[in-house]
Amino acid sequence: MSTPAETSAREDFAREAALIGVLVLMQVMVTSGIAYEAPETEPRDALAYVLLVIGPLGLFLRRVDAALPVLVSLLSLGVYLVLGYPFGPVVLSFAFSLIIAQLDGRRLVAWTATALFVGFLVAALTWRFGQPMEQDKVVGISSIMVVVTVVSEQVRVRRESARQRERAQAEEALRVAGDGRLQLARDLHDVLAHSLSVINVQAGVALHLLGDREQVESSLNVIRTTSRDTLSEIRGTLNSLRGETEAPTAPTASLKDLGRLVRAARDAGVTTTTEVELGGRELPARVDIAAYRIVQEALTNVTKHSTARRAKVGIRLDENVLVVRVSDEGRARTLDQDRSGAGHGIHGMRERATELGGSLNAGQRRYGGFVVEARLPLGDGS
Repeated sequence: MSTPAETSAREDFAREAALIGVLVLMQVMVTSGIAYEAPETEPRDALAYVLLVIGPLGLFLRRVDAALPVLVSLLSLGVYLVLGYPFGPVVLSFAFSLIIAQLDGRRLVAWTATALFVGFLVAALTWRFGQPMEQDKVVGISSIMVVVTVVSEQVRVRRESARQRERAQAEEALRVAGDGRLQLARDLHDVLAHSLSVINVQAGVALHLLGDREQVESSLNVIRTTSRDTLSEIRGTLNSLRGETEAPTAPTASLKDLGRLVRAARDAGVTTTTEVELGGRELPARVDIAAYRIVQEALTNVTKHSTARRAKVGIRLDENVLVVRVSDEGRARTLDQDRSGAGHGIHGMRERATELGGSLNAGQRRYGGFVVEARLPLGDGS
């Protein structure tokens, strides 16, 4: 069974053969008619018909090199005219070969062949060799060949411009798709890192307090709630990745859900206070979700890498910039641990900020503890 590519190739060849067949018929039959009406020209013989057929058949050579049809048709046309055979649509195959060469990018070949043909006609008019030609006929045919070459060049330029636009659009689509996958990967990292940290802490508490039924029950409830919410968010993210749902037009999480992060941190043993000063201003969706994820990751780092029992989240507007600050007073869990380089958290937060044209700084505080501060521009459309 033929593949679609093989079927398409056969169809292309069939169309090409049909066109060449029409050219052969036109050059032979119309030229024969002209010769019948002009008995002063050389008699029609086998060589004349061979030359009339060679030009069109040479068009098949474009599959080897687009310059070959030009060479074949130009030589057969030149010999035909020099021998004084009747003039007519014999130039058709040459015109088609010029078009093929131009569209294939062989511009030098096409323009050189056009110049040689025009020069040949001028020479024939000047020195009177071959078939006698009138000046207006020479000018007309030369003009037609030049116009064919120029128009073919314009078509080639437009086709190339269209290809470049298509390539640019394809590259842009790939870039957008790549950015989307990167964003999904970050969301998955933030969700998993935060939620699994809470689950890990609560499981440890449950194991430590097996004798205290009330404390164990509370820890297990936190584990159940956190795992349920995490699974729901991951399911939505993966559905978007598979294309089963449309891309969300609003943030999947926002600063309006800040209380959820505070409760999770508290359940993990870190009392968290918040100060939010937005003045009632609505945040752009991208800024809102980025700020939420930065706070989420920063609090996750506090619970995973610090001995802190208190943390503070500050969110405020500085003109057209959203400032997000998360700080704690704890030290790293081990003396040789550098919290600023732990995992991919800091790197991911910094990428979120820089994608919005902002910045993020994270490091040890002068009097102990750790601070993460991000500055996220709201943009002109906010």
